Amino acid sequence: MLAPYLRLPNAVKLLALGILINRAGTMVIPFLTMYLSQRLELDDSVATLPVGAYGLGAILAALAGGHLADTVGRRPVMLFALFGGAAVLLMLFTLTSIWAIVPCVFIFALVAEMYRPAGSAMIADLVPPAERPYAYTLTYIAINLGFAIGPAVAGLLVKWSYGLLFVIDAGTTSAYGLLIVLFIRETLPRRRPVPHSAAAASGDAPNAALDTAQPEPAGAQHSAPSDDERVPLVRALCTMAQDRAFMVFSLATLAMAFVYHQAMSTFPLFLARLGIPAWEYGPLIALNGMLIVIFQVPLSTWLTRYHRGRVVALGAAVTAVGFGLNGVLHTVPMFGAAIAVWTLGEMMQTVFMLAIVADLAPPALRARYMGVISICHGLGMAVGAPLGGAVLERFGGGALWSGCAAFGAAAALLYFVVSREARVRSAAHEASR
Repeated sequence: MLAPYLRLPNAVKLLALGILINRAGTMVIPFLTMYLSQRLELDDSVATLPVGAYGLGAILAALAGGHLADTVGRRPVMLFALFGGAAVLLMLFTLTSIWAIVPCVFIFALVAEMYRPAGSAMIADLVPPAERPYAYTLTYIAINLGFAIGPAVAGLLVKWSYGLLFVIDAGTTSAYGLLIVLFIRETLPRRRPVPHSAAAASGDAPNAALDTAQPEPAGAQHSAPSDDERVPLVRALCTMAQDRAFMVFSLATLAMAFVYHQAMSTFPLFLARLGIPAWEYGPLIALNGMLIVIFQVPLSTWLTRYHRGRVVALGAAVTAVGFGLNGVLHTVPMFGAAIAVWTLGEMMQTVFMLAIVADLAPPALRARYMGVISICHGLGMAVGAPLGGAVLERFGGGALWSGCAAFGAAAALLYFVVSREARVRSAAHEASR
């Protein structure tokens, strides 16, 4: 069962180790609103403003990070995000005005979140399509294990000083960056030089190797870029917009992001309405991370024998059932069972979704395709959470959880529609390696 993971390149294992270190130090954002309300004595309505700023910054970072990772390189983008994010975190602790904190949190998200599409693309560069689910499973477990450690330790540290959260978070982020500096090489495919004879025949020998985007006739369709091409942003956006399979996949991912972000936003509010105290919510939501750490590897190993597109579609359906159950449950053990159901759906989806994005994307646009998926998750946080709160406030929990079930079911159908195209492109990428 562990053999596929042991065969992964050492660079992938080092990236997973770095993710674990970084996530174990993720302490500031989970405690940001508490810090602002308790340390700076801000009203709750004001203390939540930086959360919206973070979501907006994350959306822009996904687009910028994906574009830069495909043009400048994966490694420099990751280093800028990690070291730059650490510097902004330390600056954030020195601020006391909400009007300075909000833009600083926005800048932090804009810088730090550039890492995601670049890191996901680097992993796809390092392993062939058949092994990508194992690589993404390894990093996904590192994320969840680290995130389970970070907030728990932070809860103890705040008794002494909030400043420790900022210092440790910045330190672990920098440690990951140092790991990349020392042991990780660039993985962006190099451009193949144009043969001299071919360049001479074109009459433009000095510039032939650089001119990768000749003017196209009006109304011409954008062809898929070659693997080693550096694609300008406008052409990349046009290519992605014309990729119907990827657009459908992104729409499904956005629908699922709306559903998933209810777990950290409206779910605790719904439990409070039922009289379940906050201290019982903590262990409940921790169940999600514990199940992922324990069962993700064996589950992903078993599911790799099946078509990944259909696994993701089934996972979306299972998630829809799990969130839909919230509307008819009333006790903590019952909600624990519902969380186990939606966690199963999450485990079926997450690592295989990234593998499908890598299947759909031309190698020259791989990071930017990953960036679009990050944008979907950012929109799920920035729009889905307040939208769910409005539904809960006006129509109640029954409408909220029924809506989540409907969104999940629609996403499952869309994923199923895309599954065949993803399989065809995966085979084409494998044949071209």
